[in-house]
Amino acid sequence: MTVPDGELYLMLASPTLMAQMWPAASQELTVLLQVLRVAGPTLADVFIIGLVAVMTPVSGQSLARIVLSYRRAVLTAIALDLPGGVPVDHPHRRPETVRALRVVDVAVEGRAAVGLAG
Repeated sequence: MTVPDGELYLMLASPTLMAQMWPAASQELTVLLQVLRVAGPTLADVFIIGLVAVMTPVSGQSLARIVLSYRRAVLTAIALDLPGGVPVDHPHRRPETVRALRVVDVAVEGRAAVGLAG
């Protein structure tokens, strides 16, 4: 999992900043991030654990975009075949081919991080 946006990266690396941004639900984001980091080599392994749900794709967005959630925490990412690799189209249909995520944004309780950090 990579986070190319510098401010978002710093926020997700800091439990203190996450707690300031989302005091009531930062733990849910922490759980979501931890499950994605340790679950296994593919997105299919994440789903086996059963904590993370995939949300229905929105038409008109990138075919490689995937939205994952745990309770009130939502992570939006571009699915990749390998770290630094090529995007995987329709990752919700082929989670076994997703081996990396490029995080675009996170939101907790409907409040997105991108544009609000810093």
